[in-house]
Amino acid sequence: MIIAKLLLQFLKAPYADPHPLEISLLRKIGLLLKLALTYLVLTIFLLIICAISYAIIHSLGIHFHIHGKNEVNPDNVYAALGKYTLLITGVFGPLIEESIFRLPLSFRKRDVSISFFVIMGIMIWHFSKTHHWVIAALALMISCLFYFLVLGRKNIVVTMKITTRTGNYLVYISMVTFALFHLTNFSHFDFHDILFYLIFITPVFIGTVLITFCRMKLGFFYGIFFHSMVNVFVYGIMIRH
Repeated sequence: MIIAKLLLQFLKAPYADPHPLEISLLRKIGLLLKLALTYLVLTIFLLIICAISYAIIHSLGIHFHIHGKNEVNPDNVYAALGKYTLLITGVFGPLIEESIFRLPLSFRKRDVSISFFVIMGIMIWHFSKTHHWVIAALALMISCLFYFLVLGRKNIVVTMKITTRTGNYLVYISMVTFALFHLTNFSHFDFHDILFYLIFITPVFIGTVLITFCRMKLGFFYGIFFHSMVNVFVYGIMIRH
């Protein structure tokens, strides 16, 4: 009940108290384990709901076109990442995604700058890999300009002045964007399968809320750790399936 109350308060106003909870390490670990148990219970519950929903939709004669074209499965993940699949999904993936989506939620100039450079670094790597040299060079130029305009200042650690209302909206945007970002797991997007995507995105969004809660209330590295646990758990389910 305490976890449910904390999560509801967080959803109502995620930036109402932007500072991490001042509790001991043992209590933080205990809260982290309770959140993990909450995620497990909610995931099982959602899997049951999704299975029932899928059966009802299928009985109505509505068929999805996902299978055989862009279905997310462990074979595709392993084929793309190889023997480093667990390392990437459990370590590097969460580290990069947290740096992009949740590190800047402190609204410190330093953290926002790091997030920006991670994004620019990925853009440079991606577009140079696909031989889009102009875009890669442009990203590099923007990074250099950003460095001289922002990082060159002495007040880089200063927290930006963000109102509670604005902070709430930005946290909501971060969570929704992160959840929708996972639709890129599919190689094609077909609007005829919108119900399937809604079913797919719901547990992802719940995981996003819990990870964001960890980041805001416990700290950035706790968010990374919880994100890693979620990824390993999901990949484990996919393998068993």
